[in-house]
Amino acid sequence: LLAPEPLYDEFETVKLADSLSFLATSLGPDDPLVVQVLAGLSPRERAAGLVRGTRLGRRADVAGGPAVPDDRRSLYDGGLAAVERSADPMLELARVVDTEARSLRAVVEAAEEVKKQAHAEIARAVFESGGDATYPDATFTLRLAYGTVKGCEEQGVAVPPITTFAGLFARSAAKQGRPPFDLPPRWEAVREKLADDDEAAGRGGFLDTPFNFIATADIIGGNSGSPVVNPAGELVGLIFDGNIQSLLLDLAYDDRQARAVSVDAAGILAALDRVYGQHRLVAELLGTVPGDAAWEPLFDGKTLGSWKPTPFGGEGEVSVVDGAIRIGMGADMSGITFSGEVPRQDYELTLEAQRADGNDFFCGLTFMVGEDPCSLIVGGWGGGVVGLSSIDGLDAAHNDTTSFREFKTGRWYAIRVRVTTERITCFIDDEKVVDQPLEGRRISVRNEVTPSQPLGIATYATTALVRNIRRRELEPAAAGGASARCAMSHGPPMGRTTAVTTSCGAGSPERPRGSWPPAGIPRAPASAPPAAWPAAGCPRSSCRATARSAAKSPAATIPGPGSPTSSATASTGSPRSSACSGRCGRIRSGIPRGTCSSTRCRSSTWSTASGPSTRSCSRRRSCTTSAGPSTSRTR
Repeated sequence: LLAPEPLYDEFETVKLADSLSFLATSLGPDDPLVVQVLAGLSPRERAAGLVRGTRLGRRADVAGGPAVPDDRRSLYDGGLAAVERSADPMLELARVVDTEARSLRAVVEAAEEVKKQAHAEIARAVFESGGDATYPDATFTLRLAYGTVKGCEEQGVAVPPITTFAGLFARSAAKQGRPPFDLPPRWEAVREKLADDDEAAGRGGFLDTPFNFIATADIIGGNSGSPVVNPAGELVGLIFDGNIQSLLLDLAYDDRQARAVSVDAAGILAALDRVYGQHRLVAELLGTVPGDAAWEPLFDGKTLGSWKPTPFGGEGEVSVVDGAIRIGMGADMSGITFSGEVPRQDYELTLEAQRADGNDFFCGLTFMVGEDPCSLIVGGWGGGVVGLSSIDGLDAAHNDTTSFREFKTGRWYAIRVRVTTERITCFIDDEKVVDQPLEGRRISVRNEVTPSQPLGIATYATTALVRNIRRRELEPAAAGGASARCAMSHGPPMGRTTAVTTSCGAGSPERPRGSWPPAGIPRAPASAPPAAWPAAGCPRSSCRATARSAAKSPAATIPGPGSPTSSATASTGSPRSSACSGRCGRIRSGIPRGTCSSTRCRSSTWSTASGPSTRSCSRRRSCTTSAGPSTSRTR
C-alpha cells in the first residue's frame, strides 16, 4: 500500500485507457455507468486526466517536471473519514463504479456457484460418453503422466535431451555473465576448484554431471516441483519448467516439440555435496549416513533402571507412571541422573517431555560436549525460555541461543539434542531451536545443575513427565562427502532390468585424437540391434546420460523412437548420470564418477542384468552409457 516504487504516468494511462475502453465496449456507450465514468471524454482522454490528477502514489522523477505530492500516508493515517473526505479523482472514480461492481459481482458469484454444484454431475456424464479418452479435470488429486526422455529440434537445430554443469558455465560465459545468465558468486568461486579436485582425485568431472533433462511428459501449470520417478518409485528429478512449445499442452498433447524440463537428481546431489558442502544432508537423503547406529532406549517404560533421583536437596518424588517417568515438583529443583555409560561426542539424545504442573522449566536436559557439560533448558524463567546453559558463562536466558515460545500444560513435546565436534543443535517437535557453533566458545552448566552430570533431566518448581528417552551414536561425515563414499549404491533393489548399452567406438572419426575412451575398446557387433535412445550420432551430452528401464522379464519390449509407452510391456526408465568410469553399485542416483567428453555414440549392444548393478568404483574408463527410452512422471 505504501510501497516506494514510483508510478509512471504514461504507463498508467495506457493501462487505464484500455480498461475504460473495455468497459465502454462491453456495456455500450449509452450505458449510464459508462456515461458517468467517461464524463464526455474518450477513454484515452479520461484516463490521462485521472492519472494526471491523482496523488495516490509517488511519481517518478522527471527532469524539469513539477513535484507531485503523495497523499497515501495521510489518507492511511486518517482512516475512513479521511478517505471519504478526499476529492482525489481516482477515489471519486472508485465511488462511481463501486455500487455497480458489487451488484455484478454478486450475479457472477451466484452463477459460478450453480456451475460448481453441477460440475461433478457434468463430469460424470462426460466420462460416461467419452470414456478413458477424456482428459480428467484438475481436482487436486494425484495423477501420473508418462513420457520419454528425448531431445527435440529448435529452428532446425538439435536440442540434446540432457544438459550438464559444464553447459551451465559455458552458457553464462557466452552471455558474458549478464542477467539472467549471471551465476551466484559461490558457483563462480568453486568452478576451478571443482575441476582441479576431480583431476587430482582421478574421478569423473563435476562439470559433466547431468543438470537438467527434457521429456515428453504431459505437464501443465502447477506441475512445478512434481517428482519424476522411475518404475521402482525412486526419485530421479523434479519438474520445474517446460519449453515454449509445451504451452500447447494446455489444449492438446503433441510430443514433436513440446518438452517438460526437469532438474536431474544427480545434479541436485552433486551441487549439495560439491558446491554447498552439505555432505551429511546428501547422506541423509540417500539413507546412507555411515556408521549411524540404531536408537538405543535409555528407559524401558517400566522401571527407572539406570536412572536415579538427583540429590538436589528438597527435590520431589520420582516414580514411573503409565510408561513415563514422573518428576515431582520440589522446593526448587527435582530430577533424574543416568548412572550408566554416556556418550560425549558425535551423538544424539531424544525424549518426550510434558509439563504436568507448575510454570517453569519442565526439561533441563544436561549432557556432555566432549569433557564439558551443558544443559538445554525448555520452558524456563517463567515458562517460555529455551536455550543452552551456559555459553561463555551466560545462561539460557542471556546468550545467543535464547528464544521464547509457549508451552501448554499437559502436552507432550519431542526434544532432540545433537552433539558433534563442530556444534550443538537442538530441536523441539523437529523444529530447530538451537544451532550453536563450538569453536572458540566455553561450554558449562550453572552450579545448581552440577548434580545432573553427566546426563540428567531436571525441573524447577514444576512437575514433569518424560518418556521415550533414547540415544544413538553418529559417525562424522567423511571428509570427501557422499561422492567419496560411493553413497549412491544404496537403496531398494531394482529387480530384473533390461539395459541398452551404447558404446563409443574406438578409432571412430567422431572421437578426437587422445580423448576418451582410449583405443582398444571393441565396437559393438555389427549384428546388434540399434539403440532406442540415444540414437547414433547423438550430441555429446546425450552420451553422458543414462536411463534404466524396468520390465517384467528380460524379454520385455523396449520401444524405438516415436513408439508409444504402454502398459507392462512398454519400458519406462529414468535419466541417469554417466557410467564412463564404473558405478558405485547401482545406477540409481550416482554422482557421476567419469566423463566421456569429446565422444559420440556410435553403435550399440544389448545386455540383460538382474538386480543391482555390479559395477565397482574404479578408474577404468569404458565410456559406456546405459540408456532406456522412457521415464515415468508423477504430476
